[in-house]
Amino acid sequence: MSTTERQHHLDAVRAFAMLLGIVLHASLSYFESGWAVNDGVDSEFFAVLLIAIHGFRMPLFFLLSGYFTALLVERRGNAQTAKNRLLRITIPLVIGAVTIVPLTTLTGSWASSSDGDEISAGEVERPSVWPGVVYGDVNAVSAALVDGADPDEVGSDGSLPAYFAVLVGDLDVVVTLHEAGADLSTPNIDGAMPLSLAVWAGHSDISEFIFLTAGSEGVDDIPLESGKRNWEKISWFGDGKRDSKAIVEAVRQAVPNPSAPSTINRSLEPWDTGLHHLWFLWHLTLIAGGYLLLTQLRGARTWRPLPVWVVVPSALISTAWLQMSMWSFGPDTSTSLIPSGRVVAYYAVFFAVGVASHSVRANGKNWMSQLSTAWIAHVALTAALGGVLWAALDATYEDAPNETWAGVLQTVYTWLMIVGVISLASLLLNTSRRWIRFVSDSSYWLYLAHLPLVLIGQRWLQDVDWPIGLEFLLLVSTLTVVLLISYRWLIRPTPIGWLLNGRPKEHRAL
Repeated sequence: MSTTERQHHLDAVRAFAMLLGIVLHASLSYFESGWAVNDGVDSEFFAVLLIAIHGFRMPLFFLLSGYFTALLVERRGNAQTAKNRLLRITIPLVIGAVTIVPLTTLTGSWASSSDGDEISAGEVERPSVWPGVVYGDVNAVSAALVDGADPDEVGSDGSLPAYFAVLVGDLDVVVTLHEAGADLSTPNIDGAMPLSLAVWAGHSDISEFIFLTAGSEGVDDIPLESGKRNWEKISWFGDGKRDSKAIVEAVRQAVPNPSAPSTINRSLEPWDTGLHHLWFLWHLTLIAGGYLLLTQLRGARTWRPLPVWVVVPSALISTAWLQMSMWSFGPDTSTSLIPSGRVVAYYAVFFAVGVASHSVRANGKNWMSQLSTAWIAHVALTAALGGVLWAALDATYEDAPNETWAGVLQTVYTWLMIVGVISLASLLLNTSRRWIRFVSDSSYWLYLAHLPLVLIGQRWLQDVDWPIGLEFLLLVSTLTVVLLISYRWLIRPTPIGWLLNGRPKEHRAL
């Protein structure tokens, strides 16, 4: 395959990765995920669905981004590639940071609050602490309390505000709620105590505060099977010790970085003041910028091809090593403007493999073109979904998690899914089809704009009593259709559409 030919199947795969983001976020309200909205169910199916998607979706996207960036450098050179990345990635990030991100935060605050219910005529709407709690705004929490808000106001999913603040590690909000009368010795709707949650999540400062103000209630209830914790290092666990310093030290020993995200819920989509679901654009800006800088310093447009026997082991070992440092299944998510170094490094490996897969050639074809074989797709996807995923889940969430084995299995799952999806797409979708091009172009807009609408839809469906499968399909399909229509008629013909995808007749590589 010539590098001047458009690789239609990769357009389809990239769109697939973006659209799976809608599926992922829509699933969060159907199990105990710590999401802003909970439909009152705890579906194991949706929990596994989310994990299965999260385990490979963004690594696949970053690998494709590396491939297309290398392709652009080869065709247009560094300067034009840098301009393209600026227009397609960085500027949309900046615009989204002042529009989509605040809208997502406000929508999440509304959706998580019991005040999302309609107020009957003549009824006075009572102030709520929930918007401030979810947003992480201690001033908003304080203002609501001054206006008469209940510090123990039960949320739409039955959770208590202090419990949510403990989960996400917001000490200031926990202290403010406690000073206003929130009872830190009261269990949440699921029976978990604030102290047990704080220790389980690895928040040593909150653990100490709760111990000093509310006592040790809940220490003995910390589930052994929760998360990746070396419980043997927690000497006081279950042995009657109640010294606050011992608790804090034990947490710090068990959790290498207590301030880092530490649960699957927190790592997937922390409700903080960061970039929300647009974090990947910032990571991509940093990684692509670093690659272009290195390429410029080398004074050449392409890297010297590396042999497969170097690329494959290096990629597997490095991603497995980084995966072992993650808090749960798949990569962590870092939404801050100062992102987690290990998360950026993790995605940088996939980006680098994408670059290498463009330059490595055999029989005149680049590496990516070597995957157009039926047996590769069949074996990779069958192994990933039929065995490796379940073995990785067992290793990650069993009573005594084996971090090394779990990291290796998760890594194998990720790479099998990447290879399998690309191979399958190359067999089925590697011809020019208008609908593939349209969906590929629109998928960028769909992902950028979907999250506020997902939250609104989840909040509305929370009040109906329909089968959760029907609710989920209705939510995903309706949002997809609405956003596709908005892209076709409101976005594509406008400067926003030109920014995201180029002018309609522009033949773009990404």
